[in-house]
Amino acid sequence: MTNNTHSEAAPSSQCGIPDDVAFAQRAGGGDILFGDVRNNRNAAARAEFLARRLETFFLGAYQELVDRNVSSPFSVSIMVMSGIGTLGEIFYSNPPPPDSRDRNREAFCRFCARVDQRFGRPHSIAFRKAFAQRWSTERPDSISGVLYTYFRNSLIHGYYGRGVFLTGASTQEMLVKDDGTVLIHPR
Repeated sequence: MTNNTHSEAAPSSQCGIPDDVAFAQRAGGGDILFGDVRNNRNAAARAEFLARRLETFFLGAYQELVDRNVSSPFSVSIMVMSGIGTLGEIFYSNPPPPDSRDRNREAFCRFCARVDQRFGRPHSIAFRKAFAQRWSTERPDSISGVLYTYFRNSLIHGYYGRGVFLTGASTQEMLVKDDGTVLIHPR
């Protein structure tokens, strides 16, 4: 389904994803394909495609966990980190950073800081010192940088948290500790 409202050319395939791969599911059934999204220049339709993608792959999956009363902090955390990355790419991928290796991190961090300005602020001196001693010589400049590198990346690629840890009911929101760790409760 395409609905071009402008005469401009559709963008070429990005990230090597073929046009015939499912982007989301339509509300009435059937797939919305990446090609449908790329070829449709109507902003309202593209916003609907995005809403369907979020519903299909993130919110629907999360709702199934809630409906079954499943406590799954790692699954929820991965979905949240993936969702933040997706939204960051949509809203903050332009202009790209000078170093293309930082593109995903930059979009992720910009989106986090927009959601809550605390994510974009520099750490306390005590946190920076303890973090450097505990983890590495790398110096993330904000909590969103710590979340991206030491939680999102290590959780998605290594199946464990490093520097950022999930807690039980003892933490209701993010807690940045002076010992160089960040605690979060994913619910």
